[in-house]
Amino acid sequence: MKLRIIVSFSLVLALAGLSPVHAQNISTITVNSEEPHIAIPAGAAAKVNSDTGDGAANALLGFQYWKEDAWLLTVLASQAAEGKTISDRSQFGSFLLDPSSNGTSFYVSGNYTWHLKSLLIGPNFRLGGSSTAWEATINGAKQSVGGVVLYFSPAMQISSPTFGKPDNSYQIGGEIGWGVRTIANDLGQAKTFLSAPEVLGTTSTSFHGFEGKVFFRVNELKPYMRVSHYASPNGQSVPGLTDWQASFGVEVLSALFKK
Repeated sequence: MKLRIIVSFSLVLALAGLSPVHAQNISTITVNSEEPHIAIPAGAAAKVNSDTGDGAANALLGFQYWKEDAWLLTVLASQAAEGKTISDRSQFGSFLLDPSSNGTSFYVSGNYTWHLKSLLIGPNFRLGGSSTAWEATINGAKQSVGGVVLYFSPAMQISSPTFGKPDNSYQIGGEIGWGVRTIANDLGQAKTFLSAPEVLGTTSTSFHGFEGKVFFRVNELKPYMRVSHYASPNGQSVPGLTDWQASFGVEVLSALFKK
């Protein structure tokens, strides 16, 4: 069993609204009223894989509608700073695990919570797609195939309410759910390309697995840990995706405007 560690850092700014939030941590939003709010978040995200040394940066722009400790809907578009071509075998699996890390992405995320004594519990989800181009040298010839990776991650979340607001707020929680990744369009049909050892080493275009996460937020500082386990298709391991994977990150959020 191989455990891959990924360290990521994110910075997200909100153009409007009381509190911005990163798409991967939509459940930890903090506002100071019981009324629904609308925001237009914009910013950037960066990630570094400590095992391979690969990095990625993305620009973000979207829309949010939420009510504190009740529900949240986020729609975001993401554009990678270095384009959408992936040419390193170590990056193929990592991209499948986190499709929003490369290319052009569009995704929706949300949650709904119920108050259970001193806890919040309810479903959340992430749903989206990312365009990409994979490039590899196979039998001495360079090949490039474009396509789309679709992903869906439903989960159940349990967390504390937001405490200490408005000056010093904090929250702790966790998620447990199931993840689905599907390779589509031309890339999904290129079975010979995908099965090459230089790419995935398998003709499978759909992957399923466990996903879990714990987070702790203090004001604008939000460290988290995410763990996943995707099954190896036909016993063929895909580096960066299958077996146990772990990522550690921290998000620092700031608002350009407040009202």
